Amino acid sequence: MTTQPPHPFDDRLYALRTRWEQYLADGQLEQFIEFAVAVDSLAEHFARLRLPGLSRLCEGLEKAVLAHIGNAESHPLPTQARVALQRQIDALFGSIATSQPRVPVRRAEEKASAQDHAWHRPRSVWLVAAAEREDVADGLGTH
Repeated sequence: MTTQPPHPFDDRLYALRTRWEQYLADGQLEQFIEFAVAVDSLAEHFARLRLPGLSRLCEGLEKAVLAHIGNAESHPLPTQARVALQRQIDALFGSIATSQPRVPVRRAEEKASAQDHAWHRPRSVWLVAAAEREDVADGLGTH
């Protein structure tokens, strides 16, 4: 079982994944309907965000799910239907993973000791200026 994610967008993905896992474990019609609702919620979310590719994938999954809603005797689904739905779910999650921006890896850097900061000490600065701009050079020299 996966742990609950920290972001609101990930909550929908988490709900979709857990509803599917629960259905695979128990195979009850009620769980399949909860899974269908989670798919619908994700499809609407992608439509609101104007993400047409992800929205189409969700709508395709939603149509496949709705085609399998029947009565309680038709559940659990046959293995072939479950495998087909699993492929669509995997394709959706793969597309979502590639559509999210890459976050650069943060590295913990060691703090330099005070001895390494020799560049902080005063330095000589040479200023080269045109003869007619002597006032600028004098102004910088007083700072």
